[in-house]
Formats: sequence, structure tokens, C-alpha cells
Amino acid sequence: MKKEYTLVLNFGYVESSKLSYIPWTSKQKYGNARDAVVDLAMYLKEKFLEKHEVKLKKCCLDSKAKDAEAKFCKKCGKSLEVDEEFDVEGYMDFVHCIGDCDIDTFHGDYIDFNDSDRWQAEGLEGAKNPRFVYQAEKVLAAAIGHSPDERRSFEEICKQRTANKTDSFAFW
Repeated sequence: MKKEYTLVLNFGYVESSKLSYIPWTSKQKYGNARDAVVDLAMYLKEKFLEKHEVKLKKCCLDSKAKDAEAKFCKKCGKSLEVDEEFDVEGYMDFVHCIGDCDIDTFHGDYIDFNDSDRWQAEGLEGAKNPRFVYQAEKVLAAAIGHSPDERRSFEEICKQRTANKTDSFAFW
């Protein structure tokens, strides 16, 4: 049976003294909390890529169109080679900085409000199936296959969660 979930992201770890929690609720239904965490991680990856998409200038696009092998723009000299490697450190910073936003800047400057998005940052009142995600930036990076520590995959996080019989997800 599929259920709706609310994932409460916690940012920081002991030394950072951050106590920021942001609940994310989805109207979609998931088979389990693991699937919900992976989908939230993918949603935030989409938002990260929207904000950090490399946009080439018109002169660069024209240079690339004239010579597909060109490495630099003939007009401005900018590199035409786009790094296609996913910037996991940038993604983790993006997710971590969610905890630094206040209510006035979150939707205006960070993630645009769109009530049709599959995930919404909402309150805990009436939350369905709440699960806590500690060190959110690390857990979400691992959930999309980019673990910041090669010794700790998302699969291992889930196995530890099951072994400890806990509903929360934690990287450490």
C-alpha cells in the first residue's frame, strides 16, 4: 500500500550547532520512506540544476554551431566545453543552504513557489508519515548515488536504519 510522506530535513551536525528543520510534504504516494527520500533528493537535484545550469551566450552558441569541434568561442574566448560531471559538492551546499533561508527568502530567492510541484516545504501540522533525515545534504546526495563518503552508500544507510528499527535516516 502506497502512502504520502513528510520528510523533515535537518541540517548540520553536532559542531555546526544548527537546529534548522524543514518539513517537505509530497502529495504523491510511495511504497516506502526510502522511495520518498530518493524522490525528494531527485526533486532537489532538478531544482539545483535549474539554478546552476550553465547558459552559453549567443556568440558562444553561434561559434559552436559553426564549428562543432570548437573548444573556445571565437568572439569572447569563453570555453565551450561544458563539464558534464555532476557537482556533488555544489549539490550538497545547495541542500545545506536551505537551512540558512528564512521564510521571506526561501521561495523568493531559493526555490520558487509552485503549488503544482510534487514536493512542498510545509509545516509539521497534519504531516503524514513524518520521517527525519539528519545531515540531510549527505543523505540526499547518497540517495541520488553521490555519497560524500565512499564507505557509506544510501543502501548502507537504509540497512542501518532497518537494523536499528528507526524511522529516521542519518548519514553518520
